[in-house]
Amino acid sequence: MILLPGQLQVCVKGEYVPRVERAVYTVKERCRSTCHTILYPKYTMLMVILLVQNMVKWLNAFSSKGGISEEMSPETIVTGASKLDFN
Repeated sequence: MILLPGQLQVCVKGEYVPRVERAVYTVKERCRSTCHTILYPKYTMLMVILLVQNMVKWLNAFSSKGGISEEMSPETIVTGASKLDFN
């Protein structure tokens, strides 16, 4: 399987990077929607940390159309974990 070389973009501190801002917005949106479905009146710091970790884990578990590889997920590329089998 061939992986295309990734591009590195160097940014100055405080510079607006649309791709990173969109990724942060996506994680926040997923966390908010999960919090609204759980219906706890308050969340501990540990709950918030684990919620964000879980959202990032699941976002990295699937490959994206514009990513380095359309067959392998980011998690598979970085950690070498096997593909998810839903059967």
